[in-house]
Amino acid sequence: MAGYYNRRKSKAAIWCLRISVLAIPYLILAVFLHRTGSIDSEQVFWLFAFGISMLITSILFGLWAAVELWEKGSKGGRITVNGILLATILLTPFAYQLVLALNNPTLNDLATDVLNPPQYLNTMTSGSKIVDYNKYQARLIVASYPDVVNRDYLLPTSRVSREVEKVLKNLGWSVIASENIPPKNAPEELELEGDKKATKKLAKKQKPKKKKKSKKAKKVAEVEEVIEEKEIIFQAKIKSALIKLESDVVIRLSPDGNDTQVDMRASSQWGPHDFGNNAKYISEFFTRLDKALVGASVEN
Repeated sequence: MAGYYNRRKSKAAIWCLRISVLAIPYLILAVFLHRTGSIDSEQVFWLFAFGISMLITSILFGLWAAVELWEKGSKGGRITVNGILLATILLTPFAYQLVLALNNPTLNDLATDVLNPPQYLNTMTSGSKIVDYNKYQARLIVASYPDVVNRDYLLPTSRVSREVEKVLKNLGWSVIASENIPPKNAPEELELEGDKKATKKLAKKQKPKKKKKSKKAKKVAEVEEVIEEKEIIFQAKIKSALIKLESDVVIRLSPDGNDTQVDMRASSQWGPHDFGNNAKYISEFFTRLDKALVGASVEN
């Protein structure tokens, strides 16, 4: 009479798949809570850390199950493979962030001008730590991101300011504070010339109309003073696409004769590492601004 061997189902294989499946709603819930503002960035990272430990545990159970399948002939090969595969897929984005952390310096604040970085206007709405750079940080930024530099545009600040506003809007970055923004109805002559000759030219055109001349000249002088003597500042907030992690950026437009120098600073609101995000934000902003002001850009 032929014997029948009753193969035992591996408990390790069952737990391998079970933990991987449980990790899916757990991670979705963590992302949802952070997106809705129920938890802050530090808390969501702790939840992610626990989720990662769940997935690693699942893989360890899968390896244990594989040993049992090989040595004892236990059942559960399919669920073991499914559990390990699911855990590996869920770990992939975290592994990618680890690669970014290893390939980028430990920085969470980056500026194009390390000696005189742009300052945030509203520190109450900014969760970033507002600090100037020490010598080590300044050298690390310059050495790590040699391509992150400011721009000189051969245009008056009012013209550049308008394009900066458009770029920020197209990027979906929320402007939360600004300073010395020129009026949108600034005289066209002033925007094109950017110096006192524009005022004289406009005054000559308006000479027959005495009443309009005084009002127009006053308006030109007021806008000219803003453009030629004061820096224009934009402060905006960025949220990442999926998790909604927040970063702050400040953009400074400095008049330099008839030209405009644009500097930018980006700061993350979580931990000591930005995973290279701040450099990406700065590069993306200047790429779009260069396209908008094509032919007028000179890198410093």
